[in-house]
Amino acid sequence: ASWTGRAPASPASAPRPSGARRRCSAARVRAPDGRPGRLDDAVAVAANNDFSMALRRDGTVVTWGEGSSGQRGTGERTAPPVPTTVRAPDGRGALTGVTAIAADGHTELVLRGDGQVLAWGANAGGMVGDGTREDRALPVPVRGLDGAARLDGAVRIAIGGQHGLALLRDGRVAAWGRNELGQLGDGTRQDRLTPVLVSGVGGEGVLDGVAAVASAEKHNYALRGDGTIVAWGNNTAGQLGDGTVQPRTAPVTVVGRSAPKLRGAARVFAGEAYGAAILTDGTLLTWGAGGSGQLGSGKRTPRSRPGTALTAAGTVPADALSVGVGERHLILLLRSGAP
Repeated sequence: ASWTGRAPASPASAPRPSGARRRCSAARVRAPDGRPGRLDDAVAVAANNDFSMALRRDGTVVTWGEGSSGQRGTGERTAPPVPTTVRAPDGRGALTGVTAIAADGHTELVLRGDGQVLAWGANAGGMVGDGTREDRALPVPVRGLDGAARLDGAVRIAIGGQHGLALLRDGRVAAWGRNELGQLGDGTRQDRLTPVLVSGVGGEGVLDGVAAVASAEKHNYALRGDGTIVAWGNNTAGQLGDGTVQPRTAPVTVVGRSAPKLRGAARVFAGEAYGAAILTDGTLLTWGAGGSGQLGSGKRTPRSRPGTALTAAGTVPADALSVGVGERHLILLLRSGAP
């Protein structure tokens, strides 16, 4: 099932890599680095802003699309018309050991099996997390907390609009990059060139007990082990789900449909200015911007607290498995046979 409205058209003059042409039907991605055949053994993909990347079974990463900020990860700022393999930080050979990827289209993140996070690409806001504002055409380690050389112990990553998040093994969350709307959750609006810990709810202490994170352009969610969700950052359309439209520089609790706290959440997703959660019973809840119908509420109005989505027949969809969130549309995956 999907709900959608009209999204802004892509500018006809948007630059494309040399030799690229538009496709109106599906096409197989070519093997990287000019080798014959097709890209295979992919286990995950990510895409944004004229850029795509794939994680392969052997722990290497392949990129294609825009490259002017070094986001191809090859050491060059070019956009070859064929996929290329991301290189190691020293430029010698391929980057290996990667277990997760996150694409912004300008700045890219990867997580390695040893818990290390690396980044490359645009860095004007410090979103590479290496302590500088210098664009990086090769991966560099994201710096650690309190001046450590690198961030270790990460188990999940997410990237929003010019900021990154890493969920640490101990349930805390590290954030870095742009912070003009409090999207780093550290209680300030100060950009951070290296990671800082997200504050606790209301700015008290440090946020902990987190099981998953989701990031959008200027706001973020953290799903806690007790099934509650906290949010921070921009809130002009009610995307923090706390019943207000007030931006928050530290996490606030997402409220329930008719309760002070949403409970029983199993998964959380971040759209451009809205959010979605799937509960343990398979119920889908949405909140935030709704002008294009992306909340599936039957209306085109925003809402600042979670509410149920509806099908075209006016029924509440059951047995939700996952959600795909676009800028202004949402796609819901249901269990086979669900109404």
